[in-house]
Amino acid sequence: PDIPFNLTVMSVFPHMHLLGKSIESYGLHPDGDTIPFIRIPQWDFDWQDFYWFKYMHHLPPGTDLIANGVYDNTLANPHNPSDPPVDVYPGFNTTDEMFLVFFHIMEYWPGDELINIDSLNTLYLSSIEYELPENGISVYPNPFGETVSIEYDLTEKSFVSIFIYDMNGRVVSRLYRGEQFPGAQKIVWDGSSIDGSAVANGMYNYSMLINGNHYSGRIIKN
Repeated sequence: PDIPFNLTVMSVFPHMHLLGKSIESYGLHPDGDTIPFIRIPQWDFDWQDFYWFKYMHHLPPGTDLIANGVYDNTLANPHNPSDPPVDVYPGFNTTDEMFLVFFHIMEYWPGDELINIDSLNTLYLSSIEYELPENGISVYPNPFGETVSIEYDLTEKSFVSIFIYDMNGRVVSRLYRGEQFPGAQKIVWDGSSIDGSAVANGMYNYSMLINGNHYSGRIIKN
């Protein structure tokens, strides 16, 4: 749809389920220029999260928001939960499908596009404090030095994945991916990356999927 007024866009959140193959989103400027938001050519269910732009994007009136998604409902898709494949329809279950793109937006002020979001994310690392996230998830200590614990309760058997991302949207650590039984759960991150090396001090995002429901928050290492 055409945007009827000036907007500032800070982040994008692509969302598909297990049959997703690729997804992209961009803006089409009234003068024909393309404003890239995100492109994931090899979709994975754990890729869904907010991806913050390095600089804010200004979307003037008349900008079109466009998103394209491709699905693979065949046995060639290793994530297909059905063998043989079955017809799949929109729904909230993990085995249903979705196609959504969310944005963080605000009213445009002149100069927004010159603001470096990376610098804003790290400006107050020495003094900022975070409250515990909602949805029964607790993350402590936060900020942390050596290890940080992510604790939560499950009311039923659930498929859970927990990834750590840096502020550029890159996967830093894959903490867990699999089924868990009802009850109290605890996952510990020791501040190491996928290759086992220690990550630098700074701000990170944890991203959790519990039976297709997404939860995320910030973790600070110092």
